[in-house]
Amino acid sequence: MVDVIQRVLDDHSEIKHAYERVQATQGEDADKWLNQLIWSIAKHAAAEELEVYPLLDKLGGQAKALADESRKDHQKTKEALSQLDGKKVTPETRPQIDRMMEELLQHIAMEESQDGDLDVIRKGLSGDELLEAGKKYEKTRKMVPTRPHPDAPDKGAFQSLTGFLALPIDKMRDLFRSFPDEAQDLH
Repeated sequence: MVDVIQRVLDDHSEIKHAYERVQATQGEDADKWLNQLIWSIAKHAAAEELEVYPLLDKLGGQAKALADESRKDHQKTKEALSQLDGKKVTPETRPQIDRMMEELLQHIAMEESQDGDLDVIRKGLSGDELLEAGKKYEKTRKMVPTRPHPDAPDKGAFQSLTGFLALPIDKMRDLFRSFPDEAQDLH
């Protein structure tokens, strides 16, 4: 069994790897890795918003403030992803990708830092609660949108409903996109 902290860290690793591949490749390969990057970030952001940030909200005080700040960071990322979604990696889009990732990597560093989101959750929940949250996170991650939806709510019941309604459309759109070969290492 994997706790919620490790699940989030695994997502962060996947996102960083996809970005490294976008940077290291050209042409169609870069386009495939950009699709993978967008897919990974979209799923991760939605799962965090549905499972991780509510944990911080329940802890209250500074933890709730961290969740609110993280939601703002996610909103900026989703807006940037929305502008990149469906585009090819070109000399014009590379700076957009780099700017978006610079901000996202700062957000990830905050989440992983001492007194960041993950540290506060680790300190505030029991081992069993962390494991249970890990199960919920992984289950949720399988059922969230795979594309950015910056206009969707980022908390509350409508967030879940909006995500579940968007998922089939996103999956259909994914069928018409190229992704890295499954044999390629995604981590």
